[in-house]
Amino acid sequence: GRGKIGVTEGGSRSLRAERVKECYKEVKAMLRMLTHVTNSDNDIEDEESSRGGSQRGSVMAAAAVSSAASEGRVRGGAGVATSASSALAKVDVAQVVFIGLNTVIPLITDELLTFPKLCHQYFTLLAHMLEAYPAKVAALPPDMFTSLM
Repeated sequence: GRGKIGVTEGGSRSLRAERVKECYKEVKAMLRMLTHVTNSDNDIEDEESSRGGSQRGSVMAAAAVSSAASEGRVRGGAGVATSASSALAKVDVAQVVFIGLNTVIPLITDELLTFPKLCHQYFTLLAHMLEAYPAKVAALPPDMFTSLM
């Protein structure tokens, strides 16, 4: 019939190849995002070191602030003191990336590692994290440490 994938071997092979390519794109996008997070941490560290201070692994990120809170009000009309410092939260970049890697690793199959770009991006990110955050690696929970190694 029309619009159906045939049950022939060729049809199932092309369907499998499509699924593998889709997984490749998704995993590569996730690795790219994690790499971007580490790069943004490095950019902030460079700024701080030029001003005399450095806090690797800790980045200031804007917290989501609702329009009512930004006006100094919450439900029920109660006033809230809003300031720049209360609208910002510290984010541990290393922890975010290690949790992200822990989520991505189960998705990386032997077949996906045959894609050179994905393989290179994964091992480059992992090597960077191991080199840049050795104390954080040593403090990882055993199950997360095992999956990384």
